[in-house]
Amino acid sequence: MFETTDDPTPRTMTTFRIHLLLTCLIATAGFAIVVAIAVFVPLAAQLSRASLDVDSTAGLADHFLFLHAALWPLVVLSLMSCIVAATFLFERMRAPLVRFKRCFESISEGTIPDAIVIRSADYLVEEAALLNRMIAVLGDREAATKRASDRLLEIVGDLAAQGVDAELLEELQAIAKGDSRALSGGLLSDRADA
Repeated sequence: MFETTDDPTPRTMTTFRIHLLLTCLIATAGFAIVVAIAVFVPLAAQLSRASLDVDSTAGLADHFLFLHAALWPLVVLSLMSCIVAATFLFERMRAPLVRFKRCFESISEGTIPDAIVIRSADYLVEEAALLNRMIAVLGDREAATKRASDRLLEIVGDLAAQGVDAELLEELQAIAKGDSRALSGGLLSDRADA
C-alpha cells in the first residue's frame, strides 16, 4: 500500500538531480583531498627539513608551487566530468520514470495505456517490461470482462423474451453494465439466500 509521509520536502526529480550533483561535489572534494595529501605532504616534509641548502629548497618550493597550480585545473576538470556523468545518468533515469508516471495516471483514471517504449540506452528496461506485461494482462482482463458483459446482456434479452421477472432483468442489466450497487445486494442475492 502507498505510504504517505509528512515530509515537507517530497522526493522529486529536482531533488534527485540535486542529490546527484551533491554526490559529484563530495566525490570530487574527496578526490582532491586524497591527491593533495599524496602529492603535497611528502614535498612539505622535504621542505621542512633543515638540512637542505638554499638551492634545493628553492627547487622544491618551485616544484610545490607548480604542482599546486596543476592540481586545481585537474580538480575542476574532475568536477565537470562528474557533473556531465551525473546529468547523463539523471536523464537516463528520468525518461523512463516520466513514462511510468503517465502510465500509472492512466491506469488510475480507469484507462489501459499503450505499452511503454524505453530507449535502449535508458535504465529501468526490466521494470518497463514488467509494467508492459501488467498492461497486457489488464487489457486482456478488460476485454474478457467486456465479452462477458456483452454475453450477459444478450442473455438478459433472451430472458426478457421468455417473460422473466422485470426486476431480476433490471438487476442483471445493471450487473452487465458494471454497476457495483447491483452486486452488493438485490434480487439475485435474495434468491441465493432462499
